[in-house]
Amino acid sequence: MGKKKEKWIKVYDVTDKHNRAILSSQWCPLFGWLPVLNEPPSSIKSQCLDVILRARYIWGVLQRVYGIGIPPNESLRPGIFAEYNVASDFEMKGLPIWPNPSEVPEYPENDLVTARVAFSRAPEVIFRAQFAASTYSYGSPIPTSAYVEGSDGNAVLKFSPDQVSDKYIVSETNQAVLRRRDLTNYEAFSIVAIWYAWDALREMICKGKPDSDSEVITSVEIGLKLQARAESLLLDKEAHRLMEEATRATEELQENNERRVKAAKDAGLESGNRRREEAGHKQEYFLDLAAQILAKNPGLTPRYLPQRIHDNLLREGKPSPTPKTIRKYLESLRKK
Repeated sequence: MGKKKEKWIKVYDVTDKHNRAILSSQWCPLFGWLPVLNEPPSSIKSQCLDVILRARYIWGVLQRVYGIGIPPNESLRPGIFAEYNVASDFEMKGLPIWPNPSEVPEYPENDLVTARVAFSRAPEVIFRAQFAASTYSYGSPIPTSAYVEGSDGNAVLKFSPDQVSDKYIVSETNQAVLRRRDLTNYEAFSIVAIWYAWDALREMICKGKPDSDSEVITSVEIGLKLQARAESLLLDKEAHRLMEEATRATEELQENNERRVKAAKDAGLESGNRRREEAGHKQEYFLDLAAQILAKNPGLTPRYLPQRIHDNLLREGKPSPTPKTIRKYLESLRKK
């Protein structure tokens, strides 16, 4: 029996040189190979991979190409993909480090190209978004200085990348991709989060910086916060979608009830009209019978007329209401 594959453990000989080659070459944010680590999920490098995988899930890569989903009772969260050896699965899929769109027919070409452009311009996007947010801080329409004095005495932008509001990130990202496809807020945040995670991995693996390096830690923290923001926005969208579906279902139910009430009302009016019409015919019918009987019996008093009509109808084998009912018909005609 073969050796059981463990989480995040190399399943074939992968050298540090191999990992450096992955991160040093042209790298695709959605399909670029990931370094295979022999580290626990809690390590800084594993957290970077986790950010990339969660962001790729938001972009639909894991579901469409690799068939990796999230159980119905789960949600997108840190460590959700730790049970998969996805890092090696990407490479074992047989795709090159920079696949052509034709090599991944399961994924929309326009989405792939848009993601690559947004990723390549992520540093510019972040700076422009930070600068805009810092210049018009706290929603002020009047521009102010975007810089403040940092703890080391140097000028720094007022807002860090993870403090920039959605509108600046989304606007700058869509401008960067020349509106090839308008990105959603969660797509914009997640593609920038991939860049920060990838940059931190490259600093550690290619340049040999320790995971305790302040710049590495800052990049990882920003990547984690941006990805958490992307997932929060995605949940908001899903909640809004469910709310709209519930509202539509309620409106449809209300419309159906109104149609049923109207149909019942119309049916009641029609039934009432029919009954009144039938009653009118009966009144005219008994009036004709009364006229015929009085023509033959001029001395018959009105008191006995209903009884005589009743008896004649029964004698002829026809159905007849009671004399009391016949009297009501005749009296209602006299009132008219």
